[in-house]
Amino acid sequence: LSIYLLLALLDMIMGIYKNVFKNNKDFKSELFLKKILSVAVMIIAVAAITQLTSFIKGMDIPFTSMAVFQGTVVYIFNIVKIFLVVSFLAYEATSIRENSIALKWTTLTETIDILLLPLTWIKKSLQKKITGE
Repeated sequence: LSIYLLLALLDMIMGIYKNVFKNNKDFKSELFLKKILSVAVMIIAVAAITQLTSFIKGMDIPFTSMAVFQGTVVYIFNIVKIFLVVSFLAYEATSIRENSIALKWTTLTETIDILLLPLTWIKKSLQKKITGE
């Protein structure tokens, strides 16, 4: 979560620098608000899933078969939380990459490309399977 917050802050600063100082455009509060809402949705979603998982773990289950079901539900919620965090991190990283391309900061772009390489590979593999190639 803290890494996500740092990436969101870096993305916001780069976006403001790119638009206001580099491109001499007016500051648009709706883009600023979009970033704040994006961060808020991430925090609320992760907190909600964490609270729900804690609640389900703490329930007393009298039957063994229901305990297995409970463990499965907790596992699924944890997988969803991990997917959510990775998705938001990838979103911020690609947004920072787009800003670095616009600012012509090639070193940062290349560094982010290396970090996004596993996700790019997964995306290409899934696209090949979907299209049947």
